[in-house]
Amino acid sequence: MQGIFAERTFDLDFAEIAALSGGKAASVIVFRLRNARASNVVARLATVVNGLQQELTRGAVVTVEDSRYRVRALPVGRDST
Repeated sequence: MQGIFAERTFDLDFAEIAALSGGKAASVIVFRLRNARASNVVARLATVVNGLQQELTRGAVVTVEDSRYRVRALPVGRDST
């Protein structure tokens, strides 16, 4: 994750603040998991980081669920081109 600043959290308010702030230098990864044990969180985090390095570098809010993850580029509403 060199060059990527990402905050990992279960707090939904933190992601909303990041999304509405207009910033684009940092990323937020929000976990919405039924199994919040460290080993499961780490495994899901590894999947996300490995699959989304470019998005995380550009700035994004990523919501991680048990079987999928969703990505929103920061600032929210930014064109993806």
